[in-house]
Amino acid sequence: MWLTTAEVCARLSISYDTWNKWRQRGVAPRVSRLPNGQLRTHEDWLAAFMNALAEAS
Repeated sequence: MWLTTAEVCARLSISYDTWNKWRQRGVAPRVSRLPNGQLRTHEDWLAAFMNALAEAS
């Protein structure tokens, strides 16, 4: 299932500003850009990102 940026932020309990900072630094979950320019993150990509965070701590 594809998630919007707002859904990803809610699942990570972060603000949209934090999301943008992470994206600028290249540390945010993987995204796919739709033809209309919107970003989507697949649930599997988010799960992998969260697992990597858990393993790093």
